[in-house]
Amino acid sequence: MTDWNQIYAAAFVGMLGGLVSVHLKTSKRKPPAAVQGRPDTILFAVNTEYGLSNVHLATIFSLLKNHPNLKIHIASFPSFASKIDRIRTYASRQNSSSSNVVFHELPGPEFGPATMMPSEMIIRPPGIRSIDTVAKAVQVYLAPWTGEDHLRMHNFVRDLIRDLDPGVIVLDIFLRPAMDAARSERRLHAVLAPNVLADIFGSTQPWCSGLWKFPAMGSAHTFPLPWSSIPSNIYQAGCFLYSMTFCPDQASKQKFLNDNGLSDPISYFNFHDPPLGYLICQDTPNASIPLIRAPPNVTTTGPIAISVATAEEQDPELAKWMKKAPTVLINLGSFFRYDEERARAMAGSLKVVLERTEVQVLWKIMPNTDPVLEDNVWMPLVEDYVKSGRLRVEKWLSADPLSLLETGQVILSVHHGGASSYHEAVSAGVPHLVVPAWLDCYNYAALAESFKLGVRGNHKAAPDISQDELTEAFLAMLDGGSSCVEMRSNAKRLAKSIVRPGRDVAADKIAELAAGGH
Repeated sequence: MTDWNQIYAAAFVGMLGGLVSVHLKTSKRKPPAAVQGRPDTILFAVNTEYGLSNVHLATIFSLLKNHPNLKIHIASFPSFASKIDRIRTYASRQNSSSSNVVFHELPGPEFGPATMMPSEMIIRPPGIRSIDTVAKAVQVYLAPWTGEDHLRMHNFVRDLIRDLDPGVIVLDIFLRPAMDAARSERRLHAVLAPNVLADIFGSTQPWCSGLWKFPAMGSAHTFPLPWSSIPSNIYQAGCFLYSMTFCPDQASKQKFLNDNGLSDPISYFNFHDPPLGYLICQDTPNASIPLIRAPPNVTTTGPIAISVATAEEQDPELAKWMKKAPTVLINLGSFFRYDEERARAMAGSLKVVLERTEVQVLWKIMPNTDPVLEDNVWMPLVEDYVKSGRLRVEKWLSADPLSLLETGQVILSVHHGGASSYHEAVSAGVPHLVVPAWLDCYNYAALAESFKLGVRGNHKAAPDISQDELTEAFLAMLDGGSSCVEMRSNAKRLAKSIVRPGRDVAADKIAELAAGGH
């Protein structure tokens, strides 16, 4: 069956942020002084899921290219090794003195399989009508591993820390066993998260504004929050935080881990507070909700996205094709699968768009495998455009999406509202058409609309796609009208305001910590 579990990880990043912010508000615990090991030695502990690991991949690439003196170790699951090999190859081409990376294979299972949860638990409409179902899923995703698996992974990372003695440990916000190991060893660490600040510190803001000012995760509310949406926003935020705080399964795991020698396991108190921990996230002014205050030990970077080389270097033939006409890029994420209804709706919409405009379209379609999506379900609708070359259909993009957006040929990025896709378009100055289907994706779709960077394409149909509704959204973004022009201008102006790539800012901070500069 389709492995949707891998995309769920990204959906729960924001909910974890909500829990962290509540704990930050209530906890007074003072962490002990950090132990810092060998200077210029870094240990990354990372999940494999794209929604969680993209920021780590981008940052590691920058470290390899710009900080060749560092010794980098990576603890992850087997499927992550090929991703590291790829960025290492490109980094060495750009800097022949770039350092090597040592890969350490974590004992399984990976995050996705550990959840053992069906897709229906999270592929839901936004808002109150889905809150009960999704809130139940939260309890699994907080700590998906069994107590035994958690302990085994913790001990592996703990032993690795003792053996390598790293100057800093860089953590994935959802790899809880590794975080527990770093904290139990009192090691200096940095949590590198795909979040924006409002996800994590929204409920720590003055006057309880986390309830009435900041849209609840999965609510699809725009910012500023309309008065009419405040009651439902309070209810949704409360349901999520209650479910995340009171988890019977988590309590039993904590008892098991405590009985086996772990101190304060699966705890979200002060994980980023000095002197032990720091937080690095890709918050971007005018693309993220501004806060009144945030802790001083937080580094915001702007978009942390990866492009290992130009599109011409990665895929010369595709780059040449993109120069033929203004291009619409459709990329609904690495794990989004098209069933028959979604594929027909998208193809039918593209038929109208190609009839009425002069654009060409690059459509990445990952077909469903259970049941199998046959091409004859959707291909007849657009076959003429495929043959003429105006519609190019790919199952996988051989070039990084950011590199395609940076060609200057893409005039519209159609994505699912994942943090990576949103920030790639922000970085490249390309407007958005967002088609969300699960939790935090609705929030990024709302951000695009709130900052007038794009539109959402399934307000009525979500989590599905309606041909008529999507077509209307496409034409609104391509018709050259005043709204279309405004959003293109806003996107370009925002990109110009980003001084440095977020991956470089994150890499510099990690290198500083590794050198003892904390």
